Amino acid sequence: MNDGPNQDEHEEIKADHAEIEGLKKDPGEESSEKSEITSANTNADETKKKKSFFKTKSFWIITSALLFAFISLWKRSEPTIVDKVYRIAFDQRWPTANLGSRHANMSAFSRTILYSIAKEQNLHIVIYSTSLNLPKELQSEEFNGFLTNLSLEPSSKIDYLYSRPLYQLGPVMVVAKSSSFIEAHELKGKTLGIMKGVNYRFEEEISRLISYESEAQAYQDLARNRIQGLIMGALQAYGSQLDHSGETFRILSPPLAERGIRLVIKNEEDNQDEDFMEAFDHGLSEMLLNGTYHELIDKWDLVDTMPEAAKS
Repeated sequence: MNDGPNQDEHEEIKADHAEIEGLKKDPGEESSEKSEITSANTNADETKKKKSFFKTKSFWIITSALLFAFISLWKRSEPTIVDKVYRIAFDQRWPTANLGSRHANMSAFSRTILYSIAKEQNLHIVIYSTSLNLPKELQSEEFNGFLTNLSLEPSSKIDYLYSRPLYQLGPVMVVAKSSSFIEAHELKGKTLGIMKGVNYRFEEEISRLISYESEAQAYQDLARNRIQGLIMGALQAYGSQLDHSGETFRILSPPLAERGIRLVIKNEEDNQDEDFMEAFDHGLSEMLLNGTYHELIDKWDLVDTMPEAAKS
């Protein structure tokens, strides 16, 4: 018996060896392939690092932009902050305002308006009611400002800042509802009436000015076109029944003069006082626009002399 491989088996073994040899790598080729793999891995790592870098950079750019936008919006919506505490006085007698029996009503209304605006605008105020001579007292260190319907001397305006009126008391022009007049200056060359006690000089040239003591007589003449316009105080005009002698009347806007109860403060510090007054006027405008002002007028049973202010 022959124990060695036969011819066919021998050929198979050779073929297997050849296949195995073919599978073996050439050292040079293997080194080259390893280099290529290492290079590919290095490029992949660098790409990952770049991607990571750009992701990080983009993240901070976007985050910074969002943070900046948030701070800008916050500053825009945040009311002006004035650290100074303002001591505000008012004369509870309201001289020359012709409020009749509603002096206490006006005092309560004014307090509510001031404290409401202060709360909304982040202002700090303390209110004092007094019967002192306010313009004189304002020269002292006791008060920073006062709420008044009194007019100051023109020269004093350099030292004071004035708010828009909280309550309009200035003169207005009343005309027949059927007339075509829209603004007061259109009454140039016409015959006008003026209620006694109203201090106002019409700027336009007119034909004639008739003074009236009787409101009824003035309205009668206006209805009959004996006069084309009637100048009277805002409180009197808005408080009267605008329907006389079968004719309906209307009040032209704006008032002929902005006179009324307003806040006056000393202009003592850089920006602080101006910021305070700007915030105060903004708060008053908001109350007029959202209807809160007119609700308080009704609450304290006062005549609304600023109904058109909500539209401006």
